[in-house]
Amino acid sequence: MTNRAQRDGTMVDMQLIMIIGCAVAALGLILLAVSTRWVKSWGNQYATTSVPTSCAGWALLALGLGLILGPAYLSGQLG
Repeated sequence: MTNRAQRDGTMVDMQLIMIIGCAVAALGLILLAVSTRWVKSWGNQYATTSVPTSCAGWALLALGLGLILGPAYLSGQLG
């Protein structure tokens, strides 16, 4: 027996949400990599060149991880 959301085609596949989350997190990592430069070989190794780009990268990384872990938690796959 199917519910109304499945009959109408409005139900979103959780795997699709997780794949979108992976893409968003990857974009955030790319932005973080682009906004850094190497300073020294030891200790504080890199510095941020663009603070807004770095903040956007961290935000996208957090959003992507939320999109990956959220559906898994809600479906009962994570404890």
